[in-house]
Amino acid sequence: RYAKVQKFASALNRTPENSGMAVVISEECGDYIGTERGLFDHGSIYHQRPLFFRAGTPHRDYLLSDLTNPRMPDHKVWVFPNAWQLTAADRDAIKKKCMKNGNVVLFVYAPGYVGDTISIENMNSLLGIKLAQMEGAQDARVTISPDASLPWLKDSPSITYGRSTWSPLFYANDPSAKVLGRYVGSGKPGLVMKDFGSYKVVYSGTAMLPPDLLRDLARLAGDNIYINTGDALYADRNFVGVHARSTGAKTICLPAKADVYDVINCKTVAVGVKQFTVQMDAFTTSLFYIGDAKKAKVFFEK
Repeated sequence: RYAKVQKFASALNRTPENSGMAVVISEECGDYIGTERGLFDHGSIYHQRPLFFRAGTPHRDYLLSDLTNPRMPDHKVWVFPNAWQLTAADRDAIKKKCMKNGNVVLFVYAPGYVGDTISIENMNSLLGIKLAQMEGAQDARVTISPDASLPWLKDSPSITYGRSTWSPLFYANDPSAKVLGRYVGSGKPGLVMKDFGSYKVVYSGTAMLPPDLLRDLARLAGDNIYINTGDALYADRNFVGVHARSTGAKTICLPAKADVYDVINCKTVAVGVKQFTVQMDAFTTSLFYIGDAKKAKVFFEK
């Protein structure tokens, strides 16, 4: 079955697209975090990866060095989970590629902390947000605050995320930044946003960002939210795949009207729709072709 799906897909337009979040990984930062490997392997990367899949919008993984590649697509949401060491060229690439077009740019923990020097000022100049360092090891968990003035922030309020204790730990000390969440222990701003007009910067002082927050930020940027039930999503210009965490109805919203064909069960689900609903059992996976259902029917049912 999947060999046939692969054959069908190989004839489609597979050009990289700019939908979904761009997750930009620094391949160099591991050399700058000493013996605390858990900060890199667990909190910011390893345990963060499955949370991206549950955000309800697709994500694409890139390396920091990809930012200057002319083939790099433009995205509406840029996530930098571990950009703690940045050269002047890296900082310039981030500003030129990401900080424009109304984009939302999300930085985690200590972006740019290490440069020619090790300094909070390095982070301040990159983010445009004033940060400060807490004394000693502190509770790094953040609780997201409800805010009726932010209609896009509707899935994540009251959620607490992050790890228990980190040092050093940073917080926003900037009255011009909008506070979205506070550290559990100190009450200091641990999640903030600042609107620069042509782009928005979001800073999270702790890692393991919940999928609900990622979904809210995608909504803020105007990205399409395919599904909001926390199920794992895989999507590109041709296919939408869903792995169900629970049994029930799954409503999938498409970026544009299209036919929907179930390539696993070989049947047309809908024709010319912007959204569709399917029933799924927990821990099962569905894969849908988004395109010409007649074309798919001829291929899969012959």
